[in-house]
Amino acid sequence: MRISAGSYPSKTFPGFRPLDKRSLSKAAKTCKVYNYVSLKTETGEGTDLRKIAITKLCTTEKDPWTAESLVERAMQHLSRYDIILMFRAVWELPVVQYQLVEIPVDLLKLMRTADFAPVGRRTGRKSLGADVFRGSEKVLHVHFDGSDGKCQVRDLAVSNCVMLESWDALVSG
Repeated sequence: MRISAGSYPSKTFPGFRPLDKRSLSKAAKTCKVYNYVSLKTETGEGTDLRKIAITKLCTTEKDPWTAESLVERAMQHLSRYDIILMFRAVWELPVVQYQLVEIPVDLLKLMRTADFAPVGRRTGRKSLGADVFRGSEKVLHVHFDGSDGKCQVRDLAVSNCVMLESWDALVSG
């Protein structure tokens, strides 16, 4: 069932019907309402069908630049959200697979348990990185970028998330 906010006749907008009080009441009883949602996007040549990369989970560029303070800032950021959604476009021409994925906030919060170490050859403020485990399973990698202050996540398996919707689109050349 698709509903619209306007009171347009259904022949003007096929597949839509006007809202009425009964529809609104039913929707209010059956829909979960989230207060704070983060919407991330991922697309491009390097997008992996099975692994998610978040190029900017948050910005953590303030000092002190220590693993403890960076993780704490990331935890504060994550605590603001009820849900994190990722809209992905995976190019496998001539098809683009679109995915709408819910990323479990609690999974990202496991970064609290990671052992961060300096990475890269940059002089000055060093980047820090760590693999994050759930038990013995590596579930993602977190990288605090010393050059721009971003907290990045990579190697997050789609199978550890909730696939809300997936569809393919044929791209004509």
